[in-house]
Amino acid sequence: MHSTIQITNNYKPNLLSLNYKKKGGQFRTKNIMPIDSKIIYGNYIISNVSHTNFLGLVIDDILAWSNHIEEIVSK
Repeated sequence: MHSTIQITNNYKPNLLSLNYKKKGGQFRTKNIMPIDSKIIYGNYIISNVSHTNFLGLVIDDILAWSNHIEEIVSK
């Protein structure tokens, strides 16, 4: 399944901003296949990642701890 999400410029009237240089992710269960999606803001495509570091925790798309444990063990 493929989907494209176009983010409009609703941020400015509400005095909000979007950091389009960051990466995004979609959370799912491990039994569900990921959806091939594109998030577009202006001329920028926000890329999806399978895991990210957030406040010292490695969070992955199925909310499992394996990537975080691997990083801690290697230290």
